[in-house]
Amino acid sequence: MLEPHTSEAGLRQLLQQKIAAHKTPVLYFYADWCGPCRRYRASLEEPELQAALANATLIKINIDTDTLLAAKYEIQAVPTFIKVDSAANTIAQITSDEWDNDVPDEIAAVMSKLVGTTGYDVKTK
Repeated sequence: MLEPHTSEAGLRQLLQQKIAAHKTPVLYFYADWCGPCRRYRASLEEPELQAALANATLIKINIDTDTLLAAKYEIQAVPTFIKVDSAANTIAQITSDEWDNDVPDEIAAVMSKLVGTTGYDVKTK
């Protein structure tokens, strides 16, 4: 469910592989120093998140080490989640501001909506 990427070319290849395997690719921009990012990673083991992300692959991108991709996607806050197509074009984007509390059921509801969306309107608040 959670995979690192190696390069922009490697990212495109990974996206195509995941889509061919019927997995929804979601770019997960984070930073090691980010408290909400750490809480999100810890919640990934919870059954609610496992179910919400069963048909998705989160592709980890550290904003401090991959500044080019962070700039390309104009990342302003972390964590940021971007659902993309096979050409790495943005379909929908959210941040952790979409849920009120860092608890699995609230996070799962938002992530489930992101994975299932076909457009930009994923606001839950």
